Amino acid sequence: MKLYPMLSGLALVLASVATPAAASSIAPTATNFTANGNAVLDKTGYPTQFCVLTLTGNSGDGVNGSISGGTNTGGGFCSLITVDSSPFTITGTLNPTTVQGSISSLVVRLNGTVICSEANRLFTADTSGNINFASTIAPDCNVSAALNTTDVWAVP
Repeated sequence: MKLYPMLSGLALVLASVATPAAASSIAPTATNFTANGNAVLDKTGYPTQFCVLTLTGNSGDGVNGSISGGTNTGGGFCSLITVDSSPFTITGTLNPTTVQGSISSLVVRLNGTVICSEANRLFTADTSGNINFASTIAPDCNVSAALNTTDVWAVP
């Protein structure tokens, strides 16, 4: 009779080990999104640009998605600054309301010429649809943005 409780306990342990953990993601999946908000570009040799960035993309499977690109409005060079398309991946949960991800390649162009470029730039997304990133791109470029979308949100 002692064998049955032991086997039941073992089955429970194996079931809990075999159950996958909930992955961090964004939802809903396969959804086009547009995120808007303030962005700052600071590049040696150019005046600091304070723009409004519009970033478009698709949430993909919720873990792997894509950015279609980005355009800016505002004064100065803003209308000449664009962001290239790139895949992104949600890499983990930071806290109960925020996930972290990585943009495969952040490429910023001014009038078509690359002025900042770096791989695997980190960003955060939260349950309210806020998307934030701040990057120092070696050797002399700083890019930051605080965007919001109502189309997708984080699922920590």
